[in-house]
Amino acid sequence: MSKVLDVPELQESLELALQEADEMEAKLQLDDEMSEVERQELQEKFDAGAAKVEKLAEALRRKEKMARSIGDIPRITPVDDGKPPALSLGRVNEPATYRRGGPSSFFKDVESAVKGDTSAAARLNRHGKEVKDTMIERGTWEQYAMTTGAGSGVGFVPPQYLQDEWTSFARAARPLADAIGSRPLPTAGVSFNLPRITTGAVAAVQASEGGAVQDNSQVTDALNLTLSTITAKTDMSRQAFDRSEPGLDQIIGEDLAAAYALQVDSEIINGPGSGGRVKGILTAAAANTISATATAVGIYPKIADAVQRVDTLRFLPATLAIFHPRRWGQFLGTLDGQSRPLVVPVPVAVNPFGVGGEGAAPAQGYVNYSIQGLPILKDANVPTNLGAATNEDRIIITRREDLYLFEGPTPTIRVYEEVLSGTLQVRIQVFGYIAFTAERYVNATFLITGLTPPTF
Repeated sequence: MSKVLDVPELQESLELALQEADEMEAKLQLDDEMSEVERQELQEKFDAGAAKVEKLAEALRRKEKMARSIGDIPRITPVDDGKPPALSLGRVNEPATYRRGGPSSFFKDVESAVKGDTSAAARLNRHGKEVKDTMIERGTWEQYAMTTGAGSGVGFVPPQYLQDEWTSFARAARPLADAIGSRPLPTAGVSFNLPRITTGAVAAVQASEGGAVQDNSQVTDALNLTLSTITAKTDMSRQAFDRSEPGLDQIIGEDLAAAYALQVDSEIINGPGSGGRVKGILTAAAANTISATATAVGIYPKIADAVQRVDTLRFLPATLAIFHPRRWGQFLGTLDGQSRPLVVPVPVAVNPFGVGGEGAAPAQGYVNYSIQGLPILKDANVPTNLGAATNEDRIIITRREDLYLFEGPTPTIRVYEEVLSGTLQVRIQVFGYIAFTAERYVNATFLITGLTPPTF
């Protein structure tokens, strides 16, 4: 009598059967040198493998139906006897080709497929179908341009667990980019125009009945946004690439994600607008500066000045204050004449700056305080080498809604071995596209300058 397979055993058997079928299918599609006899034999094996896949899939479906039926049975509320509850059967799904702790490495398959490995190509092809099916289910397939064809230097779509790592890891390194939020890039082109009104309409009182009406013609132009390519790479020894199983994908994915995210955030703050780079906030608002004495007491009224300038010239309120961590640390460490903190940990009677909030703050991102009604974002990508002495940082007072960040979908990944073959290394590379502008409303941002290193 045959053994009845449980859910994990069925999943493992189905995965192996799918892999074997994919390999045979790839060989049938790509191998043009087989004889007709060999092709017929392989076709018969493929048919048998497909039948096995269907049989295992049907067994999994039965398990799923059984799990649902068991879940529908009414049960008496169990007595809490201190014993752990029995595990319930969840939804049974076909295992993903690439998953955390799985038998296949996405990065290794990318490299092997480029070199003509039909098994690796079959797994990548199957993975592409899985991603597409998932995107279609979510209604987001049209937003993603994916390249999964064979060929030298081809890009592949990262598996879902790597995208999850990418997202969670990236948030710590790009606080401003996450605070702004991104818009999808146009589907084609290396530059595009963003229209804006430079001189608005003017209304006036009609002097008399039948008199002339005020001319309402607006003056418009277009901001030209150039695509900027953000790249990151990791070079590693052939030995580490071949032998670091199963942690390779996660380790490399996190490292590249951190480097990529940091550069995106740095560009939107300090990009020079030349040499293939975007024009960041500091460059775009270079004329809107307010000089301050580099003490918390000296800086505070200048923040009020920046806020009122946005109110007066943009006619809408500022909504964000961006600090380098050292500058926010200066505010937290400043004491009044009685050695009391000017920024208190909880709202109390003595609070000269009117700063409210409580609780611990993250290393980067929003802190649990506001200043003059503005949320405070702490971002270490604000440079500290500005000014004549190359030792200043900036406080940025801005209207967040006027900052436009355009980003492509999940960046493309490539794997090369030839470029570093002389030292037996492998290069894993990632690249993606962004465009950014802080110039749609030039008076939406003001910079506090003169901020030399604080003392504590």
